[in-house]
Amino acid sequence: MNPVSQRKSDDVAGARQRKDVTYFARAALVTFATLKMACLVVGCSSQEHRSDPSAGAAARELTETGKSRGWLDGEESLSGSPRPATAGAAPSLAQLAGQWFMPSRDFAPAASPSSGSDQSDDVWARLRQGFQLDDREDRRIDKAAGVYKDRPEAWARIEDRARRFLPLIVKEVEQRRLPLELALVPVIESTFDPTAVSPGKAAGLWQIIPSTAKTLGLQRNGHYDGRRDVLAATGAALDYLQTLAAEFDGNWELALASYNAGSGTVRRAMARNRESGKPTDYWSLDLPAETEAYVPRLLATARVVKHPRSFGLQLADLPAEPEVTPVQVAEQIDLSLAAKLAQMSISELKDLNPGLMSARSQLPSQQTLLVPVEKAPTLLAGLDKRSGQTPSERLAGTPASAAAESEVKAGKPDRKTVAASGTDTTHVVGKGDSLWAVARLHSVEVADLAKANRIRPDTPLREGQRLTIPAGAPRTSQVLGEGFDGGG
Repeated sequence: MNPVSQRKSDDVAGARQRKDVTYFARAALVTFATLKMACLVVGCSSQEHRSDPSAGAAARELTETGKSRGWLDGEESLSGSPRPATAGAAPSLAQLAGQWFMPSRDFAPAASPSSGSDQSDDVWARLRQGFQLDDREDRRIDKAAGVYKDRPEAWARIEDRARRFLPLIVKEVEQRRLPLELALVPVIESTFDPTAVSPGKAAGLWQIIPSTAKTLGLQRNGHYDGRRDVLAATGAALDYLQTLAAEFDGNWELALASYNAGSGTVRRAMARNRESGKPTDYWSLDLPAETEAYVPRLLATARVVKHPRSFGLQLADLPAEPEVTPVQVAEQIDLSLAAKLAQMSISELKDLNPGLMSARSQLPSQQTLLVPVEKAPTLLAGLDKRSGQTPSERLAGTPASAAAESEVKAGKPDRKTVAASGTDTTHVVGKGDSLWAVARLHSVEVADLAKANRIRPDTPLREGQRLTIPAGAPRTSQVLGEGFDGGG
């Protein structure tokens, strides 16, 4: 054989062999990196990973943020704690794996909330832990999220307003075991301004219109507007959202669209798509422009909370524990006297209780006032001095029974007294009662109450009508007790 040809053949074979070796070496490295990555994310039982704090930190960063880029030395995490920089440090295998295998944009929902001591003291981290809705790639979400990037001052204004009320709302949503994205609905509705009023007469954090307020059992008169009452309106809005979710078989996107446009509008859009052979999910429906932007705006807001640095934002420190607490006032006093008893300015107390329309507004009996945590003992002491009751006696009192007794004496239907009937109970409807109000009074779901009485949730009630209160029905969280507990 020609020596030149022989050398060429050897060179080709050698090159092929080197290529094969390189291929298998790279394949082995990729496999090893993948295994290492999986081990970091799910948590290895080996002593090496237990004792290596950097590995644990990397795993936490991956599960919490789903970052698309590799680590930068000294980069700040979503929780606000900086990672120490190591000058000249070579990237670890986990870091390389993060660069190679994490998708370019990962907006997956955060991990489900942990229990016990794992819960964060920061409200933003608490929100991320409880997000459940599907954040998807959609131009409408991208467009809505871009607004926060272009207008950081708007986000700062929302944070400032949310400081007092967001932790309370998060706690209530958590107690109901609902997606924590719902706690951000007031961002979309009112930019967390409890005094906001729309051209369509919707009012409060949750922007409830007068007719819906009546259906939900929120009181409205010249002195008080339950739509602006943070506690009462939040309880009513979450009741409404839960009922809408049940109506749409647990689909929160359709429930949220219905909160904005009404369930009838959404059902008609679904029927049109069904007739045309099209999908009936939220993203496929032909809805009013505002409603088509509603869910994307909420998901965009949640995206900002999950990935603030991607939008050039630094989230303000906001404790998860509320700075305000509800205090139940058994007697009828006006706002100015309540401020005096709490040793607060009238304007400060009114800012926390925007449902009361003026300083001379009389508090309805059993009104729940929001006060700073440190002022609650002062207000309670002042109320005790006026009434001669201890706090435990006042909280253990039965004002509903007293109201029922007075109604009976006046010859009115006793809508507070419930007569036993087997395992179920019976409620006699009084003037102004709605199914929502009765459900809240007896701490049952509106859907269960409607089903037990074979009526729709929006059916008007007649004075004197008897409603069956189902026994053993799932209970809603009552507005009476820890954190969010107070009447409306």
